[in-house]
Amino acid sequence: MGRLSRNAISLAVSLFLLGGCSGLRLFSPREPPPPVPASVSAEPFWKHLTERRNVLENLKGLARVQAHTDKGSATLDDVVVVVRHAEALRLEGIGPFGQPLFLFITDGEWLALHMIRDNRLVVGPASARNLERLFGIAVAPQSLLRLLLGDIPLNPLPANGDLAYREDERLYMWESTKPGPDPSYRVWFDPQGLQPVRFEMEDAAGSVVIRVNYGDFKRHGDILLPTRIDVAEPETQRQAVWRYTDVQLNTEVSADLFRVQPPPQTEIRVLKEDPA
Repeated sequence: MGRLSRNAISLAVSLFLLGGCSGLRLFSPREPPPPVPASVSAEPFWKHLTERRNVLENLKGLARVQAHTDKGSATLDDVVVVVRHAEALRLEGIGPFGQPLFLFITDGEWLALHMIRDNRLVVGPASARNLERLFGIAVAPQSLLRLLLGDIPLNPLPANGDLAYREDERLYMWESTKPGPDPSYRVWFDPQGLQPVRFEMEDAAGSVVIRVNYGDFKRHGDILLPTRIDVAEPETQRQAVWRYTDVQLNTEVSADLFRVQPPPQTEIRVLKEDPA
């Protein structure tokens, strides 16, 4: 009986193979994904960023910050970040035992750093040079504010242009074509979420002055926010890495958070711009 069953099975398999499997498909081949256009208009990407800026008003969060600069390397596990209307920024460093270490505030025009333990207040114009003096990273405070929102430091945003698809990275890239001595910019976008994932600025000599990578995105309603932001200066090997551990978007933020009220007898130092 077993021998007859085996013969019947062998005969059935032979007939199936000889028939060319014309009546049955066990495995359908996957259809290839549609080809990605080599070049697309940048207008939808700029429109998406513009709408995101209109929706994202305020941010309050807690971040872990690692920095490697000329001043040395440091890690702060708790930095309170508050951004208001993409115009004002407050950073508050908290020590391992909950003690306040520093308070940094900028409104895009002026900046102030209160070193609480040293009872010293440093104030000056909000410039990349002055931020470099204080923290070792040459980023304009207004640009830092946008970076911490997961945005790119371009204002106003371009209105048109084209994006070229980079097959090796599976990203679209926009490149500014403005001639002259001004810096040039490159922005890489995710084709699906229309979100910037990398930003570069080059000087007139073609050297990358600043490179920003955005990663580990999390959705907050309609807004995608990177929870990791890497800011690097390739020429100087300076780097700062921000990792959000807690974030709240569009909650109420008081204007009083962006005022510095140092205690009496605080030493005040005023920063000035270097002469041209």
